[in-house]
Order: sequence, then C-alpha cells, then structure tokens
Amino acid sequence: MLETNLENLIRPANAATADVLRDQVVPLIDAFRLRQTALGVIPDPTDSDRELLTRIRDQVVAVFGDIGRDVQAQAFADDIADWLDRGLDEKPYFDRSRDAFSRVGDGEAALFVGVTRATNSTTPSGVRLELFFIQRHQSRLLAEVESTYPHDHDVHMDVILLAGSEGFTLGNCLVFFPESVAAHRPIERQSYAVFFFSKFFDIHRTIAAANAGLLLDDPNRFSSSARLDEYLCFQVRSLWGYLHDRAHFSGPWSMADNAVLKMHWFIGVIEEIKVDVKLLLMAREGDVPYFDELFSMILLERVFRYPLEPHPERNFDAGTGIFLFSYLQDRGALEIRGGVIGIDQGGAVEALRALVVDIEALERDSLTPDEYRWNATQMVRRYLVESTVAGDKYALTDEQRILRRHVEHFDAVPPLDFSRTPSA
Repeated sequence: MLETNLENLIRPANAATADVLRDQVVPLIDAFRLRQTALGVIPDPTDSDRELLTRIRDQVVAVFGDIGRDVQAQAFADDIADWLDRGLDEKPYFDRSRDAFSRVGDGEAALFVGVTRATNSTTPSGVRLELFFIQRHQSRLLAEVESTYPHDHDVHMDVILLAGSEGFTLGNCLVFFPESVAAHRPIERQSYAVFFFSKFFDIHRTIAAANAGLLLDDPNRFSSSARLDEYLCFQVRSLWGYLHDRAHFSGPWSMADNAVLKMHWFIGVIEEIKVDVKLLLMAREGDVPYFDELFSMILLERVFRYPLEPHPERNFDAGTGIFLFSYLQDRGALEIRGGVIGIDQGGAVEALRALVVDIEALERDSLTPDEYRWNATQMVRRYLVESTVAGDKYALTDEQRILRRHVEHFDAVPPLDFSRTPSA
C-alpha cells in the first residue's frame, strides 16, 4: 500500500472553493450562529440579523452555483426565505436543504449549509447555522473490505473536511446525519451519513489515547491505534465506520426498517455496542485486517474519550462508553486496582461475545416496538443507573467517575482546530 497523507489527496479545484468559503462565507456564519440560542432561534432579532442572514444566503447560493449544485442553491434560498418570513425568533426548518444534500463519488466535493446540530462539538452547542465543505475519499483498504463484505444499504461517506463553521471545525464533531438537521418532518430513511475522519487522527491521539495513558495500569497496552500514521489512521477508522454501519442492518430489528426506533436512547446504547462488537468479532475471526488497531481504537474512543464530553449524563456517546466500562467490570474483564484500570483483552472479547448473544436474544424476544424499548431500557439500567436530575439519562456512580478523573486537564486545553485543510 502506497504511503500518502490527506493533504496530497485534495483536488486543486476543491482547495480553491475551500479558500473562498473560509474567506468570504464562514466568518459570516460564525458571527450569525453566536446570535442563536441552542434551539436555533434569535430572540428579539434586529435588522442587522436579517441583513446578515440575507448576505449569507447570497454568498452561499453563489458558491452552490459555482460548483454546479443548483438544486441545493434553490433549496437553501427557499429555507432562508421561509425563516425570514416567519421571523428569526421562530424555530428554523431546513427540510429542503437536508433533502437536497446527497452523496458524492470518490474524490468529489460536497457542501452543506443549514441549521443543524454538530454533535460533540465545542460550545456553544445546540442547533445552529453551520457549514461544511468536504471531499470524499474511499481508500484502497476500505474498497478491498467492501468487496469481501458488501453492504446493500450503504449510504456513508468518509471525508476530508476542507472548510467549515466552528461547529464542525472546532472540537470533536465527527458525524453529520440528516436527522441532525432542524426540520419539520422526521426522516423515514437515512440517505447519507457523513464522517469527518480527517479529524480523527488528532482527536484520537490527543484525547482518547492521552486519557487512557493516564488511567490504564499499562499505558502502552492499547496504544497500537494511536501509533498509526495519519493516513493509515484514516483508513482504519473508515473500516470501523463501514463495518459498524453494515452491522446495523442485521437482526430482527434491522436499521433498514426501523431507523426511527433505533433513535430511542436506550435502544441506541445497546445497538451501538452490539454493532461494534460484531465488527470486532468479524475482524478477529475473518479476513478483516488490523484487528488489534480496531480493538484499541474502539476501546479508547468509547471508554476513555466519550465520557469526557460535557455533561456525560445527557450525552449519548458517553452513555455507550460508560455502559461498556461497567459491563466489562461486571464480567471480570476490567478491574480497578490502586486507582488505575486494568483490562484483559482476551477476557474482554469473550465478555463482549456473550453480550452480543444477550442483545440479539433480547431483540428476538421483543415482538413489538414497545417491548423492544422496555427490554432495552432494562438492560441498560443494569449499568447506567437512573438519575434524579431532570433531563439526565443516568447518574454516574463513584466507580464510573474514574473515567473523568482528569477531565479538568482536558477542559483546560483549547478545542482542536480543524479550520485549515489537513497537513502531513
């Protein structure tokens, strides 16, 4: 496999468009999003707010035109017109922009502008006006795995982030889904899923691996994923993303027919763990490469990074990591000794194999959506205890708090900045 880096993959025309967006459009959007609340509205909007949004509309429509996206240009202009007519102190709806966005081919660029949630980004959080401009990249490694393990419902794009507003360029947002967009109508089926894996190299090394190094009894035990170079890290993370999504479309409650049901918080927790374990078992027992790197990557991200997110009691990804931590501890594959964490990889794999068996039995025994929701909630509640705080999905136990022992250290570090294109 030829060694390369992400910067060398960027097409000149896409780099030129990224420069235009960064110079002329992104500053306007970053100024506007600060005027919004977490619900996307602007209380007591002024003429200046309306004028700024109109400038943004004109600039964005021009760029869409330049890159041949006339349908998106019209959709965005109509969404803005509708919001201006109703008033910026009313909730924004960007159904047209959401539905006009689509997947592109390898090496091609895509632009999204609309009010959306940038999950796990830096503050201010919530749904706000955001922009991202990306180039899709499918690595040779992933293409080989796809040929062996085809995915009939594949809608994902692994991308290089070329330009974006602060919600996407500052902090840890790695995903964009249509259900994240502020809209009147919920989606019936996902038609795309965007993964900003050009950001992953820095996030994984400086947060996940760093926190694991502070908490594990052997800091080097699960460091193989953090030792990958930038491009190989992108490729292995792409394997995780592809096989993870493929596993969602298996079992009696396949994502193909139950996308909305899978968004239920407690179903989602066991679903995310299940599909990660299924891909690990496939890698261990089949011909998917980089099992050790995949195992350490998933373990470090879920257990040692996600729980560091602000207010983990309300953060879905944090919930999956804390569930996994406590499950492994309950099964004897993880121990806390002398204030540090020890994990037995072999024991963890076998424990997780048993967990998949239990989850899939739960799915088969759940004959209705209500039964599925109830059974999933009961399983999750074994490890994520109910909170007395309104809005919290669970309460952290004293043992679970070890994962956040060094959170003040990470909070004191400025969020990672991805406002420029990747470099070697």
